[in-house]
Amino acid sequence: MQQVIRYFRPTVYAQLDPDRLAVRDVRSGRSYAARPVGAVLTGPVRKVIRVGDDALTATADRPLVIVNPFKHPRLLIAEFTLGQQVLRGFLRKLYPSALLPRQPVLVLHPRVDPEGGFTEIEIRALHELGAGAGASRVLVWHGRELLQRELLSLQLTSGGKLLE
Repeated sequence: MQQVIRYFRPTVYAQLDPDRLAVRDVRSGRSYAARPVGAVLTGPVRKVIRVGDDALTATADRPLVIVNPFKHPRLLIAEFTLGQQVLRGFLRKLYPSALLPRQPVLVLHPRVDPEGGFTEIEIRALHELGAGAGASRVLVWHGRELLQRELLSLQLTSGGKLLE
């Protein structure tokens, strides 16, 4: 039964830093990496309509602004709601033809090393960022890049730590 659930809930490894977001389906190897930006429709409700490379080339008859919600001098997340929308857009790029939205297990790997480590608030924000982007479960990993076998088994034990 666990295998059936894992088939419908793929594992996605997301490496995040202010200049690059890379998402990869662990089983299939399908990936997408680009600057973590969104083309935001301005107005009373700000909404991301395109992400990554598509956002950078977006032209529309509506007023758009390019936003990087992960670019801030002190924090990893500058704009939480737009960050969720950008991460959700990157996840959709992995599964463009899926009839139903995927709800992956997301291993979120922030590639920054804040002085003094991450605060509880930042850790919670990362968990909620992934959940709000559509993940069924979010694991936040801080440390070295994870290996394929670790991601397949979700045994993340050495060279870093899970932030909870």
